[in-house]
Amino acid sequence: MPPTTNHRTRVHVLLLSNIFPTSVSPNGGTFITARIRALRNEGVRTTSVAIRPTHVGSARLLRTVLRRDSTSHPLGDFTDLPVPVGLRDLLSLRTFPSNQILESAADALEALTKDGDFDLVHAHGMYSIPAGAIAQRFARRRNLPFVITAHGSDINRRMPKASSAYSRILTSADKTIFVSSALRKRAIQLGADSTNSIVINNGVNLDVFSINDTPRERHLKQPLILFVGNLIVVKGADRLPPIFRAIRADIPNASFAVVGDGPLRSRLETEMADLPVEFAGAVPQAEVARHLASADLLVMPSRSEGYPCTILESYACGTPVIATSVGGVPEAIHNTNYLVNDSGSLPAQFASLARDVLHSPSPYEDLQSYARARSWTAIARQELSVYQDLVE
Repeated sequence: MPPTTNHRTRVHVLLLSNIFPTSVSPNGGTFITARIRALRNEGVRTTSVAIRPTHVGSARLLRTVLRRDSTSHPLGDFTDLPVPVGLRDLLSLRTFPSNQILESAADALEALTKDGDFDLVHAHGMYSIPAGAIAQRFARRRNLPFVITAHGSDINRRMPKASSAYSRILTSADKTIFVSSALRKRAIQLGADSTNSIVINNGVNLDVFSINDTPRERHLKQPLILFVGNLIVVKGADRLPPIFRAIRADIPNASFAVVGDGPLRSRLETEMADLPVEFAGAVPQAEVARHLASADLLVMPSRSEGYPCTILESYACGTPVIATSVGGVPEAIHNTNYLVNDSGSLPAQFASLARDVLHSPSPYEDLQSYARARSWTAIARQELSVYQDLVE
């Protein structure tokens, strides 16, 4: 689709992000890079800066001893903004960084972008060194409007630890965007103002996660059940062994694949050694799409979600999804009958729904339409409308 650059105001955005691809995790932050690409296709000029905590001195030594220090640098179009973190800062970062850290980061951003002529600042993320907090300080210095987008665990997991500080910053933004209504509701419960906030969901890259013109054949005799995501507790990766076993008990010929990596991988490989499970590791998006297209069902047992792109990506590949009803999942899922209550009977619920899904007519065409209506182009146009209203 050609860029729509011939209407209203052309905008130059300074985009600050806590989430980005790195040399250690090259597939990270795809929902940020996809946004940037779509915005550029709509004629938006973007300068992207990665906010990167950099442990120094004793803090770096401590993290090295604990085997948590992995020096990684942003990839792609992101300019690196390292923010030094000393030993005394580590504790504060678990709640909210000191003014000294934030002012220092804003100073560094000033120096980094001294020749930039920006119309507004857009911050993605409110994590350990919140991009939104740095955007607030920078925007005040430059007399610019600023926007914050909250993505999920920054609100669900971090904001409760420092609700007053988070609320002040979110409320001070000219516009705060939440990727789901559930996330917006949670932020308001914790003290954020409701009047400056809107919901703009995540999208799907239809150039990568594409649907063939002809529906593929389903493998009903030997169905393949897939999990895609980081192998961490918040994504429910630790729940996979009982879920896979429950599905296998109901569907004896089922096999499984796990796409993603993380600290739980070795534990999962041990616990599921008796099951037919392929561990693909972290792979590029094109490879994720191949796995999704070859699967008969995606399971998502997350404990918390903002608005999961993986659901839309699965639909774009023609694959139905069963997921826990948490966060923004009910807003992303096509069929709410395929939601699982986050309870003790979770493995049995997944198994029962898996049987129902696999024995129902393929929802291929419905999933296709659902995914196409939620492209990154559509999302970028909503964000561009916000930009133009603030600039004009």
